[in-house]
Amino acid sequence: MDAIADWAEKRFRRRSRGLSLSKGLYEHTSLLNIDEPFEEETLPGYKPNNYYPVQVGQPLNARYKVLGKLDYNPFSTTWFCLDKKIKRYVEVKVCIALPANGSKKCRSNSEWNAYTHLSGMVTENEGFSFLRQILDRFTVVSAIGAEHQCFVYSPVGIDLAQFQRLAPNADLNLLKDILRAVLQALDFLHQDARIMHTNVNPETILFTITHKPTLALFAKRLQAHPPLGKPSTPSNRIIYQTTRLTHLLDIHEISLSKPVLADLGSARIMHKDDTQLLPRDIQPDPSLSPEMCLGMCWSFTTDIWALASISWLLFARTRLFDPINTSADVSGNWDMKAYITQVAALIGPPPAHISRICPVEFSRPDTRLNERKLNETGFNETRLNATGLNETGLNETRLNGTGLNKTRLNETGLTETGLVVNSKSILRNNPNDQTEFLAFMHAMLKWDPDERCSASELLDHAFLDQRTRWG
Repeated sequence: MDAIADWAEKRFRRRSRGLSLSKGLYEHTSLLNIDEPFEEETLPGYKPNNYYPVQVGQPLNARYKVLGKLDYNPFSTTWFCLDKKIKRYVEVKVCIALPANGSKKCRSNSEWNAYTHLSGMVTENEGFSFLRQILDRFTVVSAIGAEHQCFVYSPVGIDLAQFQRLAPNADLNLLKDILRAVLQALDFLHQDARIMHTNVNPETILFTITHKPTLALFAKRLQAHPPLGKPSTPSNRIIYQTTRLTHLLDIHEISLSKPVLADLGSARIMHKDDTQLLPRDIQPDPSLSPEMCLGMCWSFTTDIWALASISWLLFARTRLFDPINTSADVSGNWDMKAYITQVAALIGPPPAHISRICPVEFSRPDTRLNERKLNETGFNETRLNATGLNETGLNETRLNGTGLNKTRLNETGLTETGLVVNSKSILRNNPNDQTEFLAFMHAMLKWDPDERCSASELLDHAFLDQRTRWG
């Protein structure tokens, strides 16, 4: 049993039933007769005919018998299936319909193109094994003539976000190994494949399952607990209820193995003669790099900025940035100006060639934020204190609460004594790791993308051990 499975068994042995859903959720197998939005119907911009009418019990591509629904999002639905040809369990992601106008600019085409680019590639880079691979791909056409691209994968257990919720006291070395695995995947993508992932976040880092009885047990329990479904008249299909592995299996039954970087739906290929790409809105807000935010050209180190956010979440157990506008006229929307302000408070103001295009002005030569400009954007004194920025640029209580203090606002923005570890941090009892972690963060958090360390350079950083349990 590997490290994650061993940890899971120890932690959940005495409370193994705590993660199972209530039996009442699966008491009825009949279709639901409700008017309320259900599953993908709740998503913003939902269009019924965008989703392929997958049916439980029926095969996809005459090969993959659908046993249950694993997930859904604005771009696809994911299904647990039996590969009738090889007699193995797989996941099949069925993407929303391709654009009727023939446009190739959509997520599924990006993923399809990325895997086409990767197919047949020969590499000795170990990072290839930490990238989620497809087993098969095909297209299906709905009754209305809409084409849907489908990708077949080996099943996974949980993502990094779920892992953090289930493992609040995970071993420090295990967290380092997870981070190292992601860096190895990025090193392969950047150096060998010349692909930018652009969507590195806790939900695209997945833990694999190598223990086949786990999947057989899940299939057995799916048969015993058929999912509910709601008829969708507009699209002439059944919208099934999601049933994830953790709904029917206790965590110690899942046998988690190594992490892999998944979801190439936003991937961009850097062609041979390119050194950077033109501005595009691709990254999710929480991990948005300054160059994306400011409409600058970008390259591989855009992924490194996103990795910094994940690293802080893993080891400091709080968000690095939280730029949410909560003013009276805005309901919790991501705020670009607040974000730029928070970045400047953390690592200092941007260099001159970047500050010229910033929506926030900064006082120089010191690092105080421009108070007039902040007030114009809705950051009055009360708002600044609430977000950790006051008239002098920093609010000590807020910053200490997130693991930062005033000494971080120097010329480099980060100092050896600047990491104030709160009670949540995994590093709270290890001063040496605190110092190395701060230097590790500093290597990634640069305004100028060209100044950030590459994935290859970060793999050699003192903070990370020079091996991984999954190597």
